Amino acid sequence: MIERCSACHAESYARRELAKGDALLREADLAKAKIIDIANMQFEEGSIDDMTRFSIYREATAHRFSAYMGGFHNTANFAWDEGYLELVSGIVAERDNLIVTKKLSIIQGKIGEILPIGIAGLAVALVSISLVIWMLIRNRKISKRKAAESVQDGN
Repeated sequence: MIERCSACHAESYARRELAKGDALLREADLAKAKIIDIANMQFEEGSIDDMTRFSIYREATAHRFSAYMGGFHNTANFAWDEGYLELVSGIVAERDNLIVTKKLSIIQGKIGEILPIGIAGLAVALVSISLVIWMLIRNRKISKRKAAESVQDGN
């Protein structure tokens, strides 16, 4: 690649940019691996099915590819916004889903010990709905903040 890039650029520039791309790709690979680990934990615990796990893998792979393409073509939008930052956001989202699922499981167990089955089911449903609404509102706020930041950055 040095020889190819040096046809248009100084060799020192080509080496520096390729090293930068390699470093970004290593970080993207680590982030993707973490997402896959979390998805596998969710699958093993029964909180997601195999299709959902596959979708998580596909999304992580797409963002890793964006990081790769952007990193080696000096395109910040792909390298960071569509690539690495989306991978990191994916880690946070999948981790949050795992935490909510575990909390719901714990709450369901506690309520089941205290209340009769019918009331326990209703209570778990209410808590579940509350948590889902909270997550939707939180994710919407995050999306709005990202959109506002994008506008401010001129993208």
